[in-house]
Amino acid sequence: CDVDNRSAILRPRNDPTTTTATPMMSQRKWFLGRGAGSTPKGIAGAKYGGGGGGGGGNTDDCAGGFGGAGGKDSSMVLRRYPIERLHGEGQRYDARVSDSPLPLPTSQWSAIGLEIRRTFRAPYENLIVGGCNGGIVLLAWLTLPPAITGMLWNPHGPDSLAIALLVWMVADVPATNVFGSDANRMHSALLEPRTLLFMLRAKAIALWTLAVAICIPIDVLSGRQAGRSVTEAIAIALAIALIPLAVLGLAAFLGAAFPYHPIALNLRYQHDRSHPRRLLRWGLLVTLPYVVVPALGQLAVIGFMALEHLCSVSVRHASTTTGLATLVVAMAALTSIANAASTRTLLYFVGRRTTRLRRELEDLSL
Repeated sequence: CDVDNRSAILRPRNDPTTTTATPMMSQRKWFLGRGAGSTPKGIAGAKYGGGGGGGGGNTDDCAGGFGGAGGKDSSMVLRRYPIERLHGEGQRYDARVSDSPLPLPTSQWSAIGLEIRRTFRAPYENLIVGGCNGGIVLLAWLTLPPAITGMLWNPHGPDSLAIALLVWMVADVPATNVFGSDANRMHSALLEPRTLLFMLRAKAIALWTLAVAICIPIDVLSGRQAGRSVTEAIAIALAIALIPLAVLGLAAFLGAAFPYHPIALNLRYQHDRSHPRRLLRWGLLVTLPYVVVPALGQLAVIGFMALEHLCSVSVRHASTTTGLATLVVAMAALTSIANAASTRTLLYFVGRRTTRLRRELEDLSL
């Protein structure tokens, strides 16, 4: 086997079914697996890092040690799942799944850093869906009559636009399809609960950061225009910015139960038009985030409004410094508890269906 150091993808020598342009263009895909044992029909592979590789077996496929005796992790191997084996002999369906060369994180901070790096790399999923959803909300807010916007989004004084943007910018597939959109790394992390927990938190934080970077300035400016002081406007904006964190942990359950791979629309239609159930499954999973996430967001907004009332913070009148501080601290505490509880429960749910989830991530037709 040859090792492509630039993309961390192993390629069999003289394999006519493998291209050398990019990992996404290859006809055979690799998944990052755990365990230095053998893979089906595996060949002892090459090392990537220190001395020694992993794997053993027969012929055809390869498994290469990702670390070895002197590397970072001697138990990591690359496992290849050829398309023809997953979908039947002779079917050369190129799913064009993004093979991320990013490594697995070793801490929570490294997970956040890697996820932010992934946000600004092709295919720019978070940037595209967040920008499109935010643009649609802004366009509707500026062009539709107030009566219609009041029906679409719960009116909440000068904070209404920021709340609508926060909820709808994260109401898309990156919030739910957390496993399928990063199949290689998530497949590797399934057998390491601690690493998986780091990655789930990091994905939520990366998506949340993108939304609050736009919504906090908008809410501060709206508050200042409504007559709030600088301190009051910033405090209320910070409290509102925490709303999505209470939502994203719950939204990820949908992706853990029904993951799917990001495949180009024309390729998906060509392959799934003879499988209407599979096409219907994908269509439902693509549209459900627009229902599930806003519904959860509405519950979080109701909780925020209740906290405002308890802390004697008004959206129309000046509030005391104590009330504002209490609102921010209480919102941060409740959001942290809700996010931690939902993420831990999600980890337990994934642990109960690890085998099935691994099969689904290996199935490039989903």
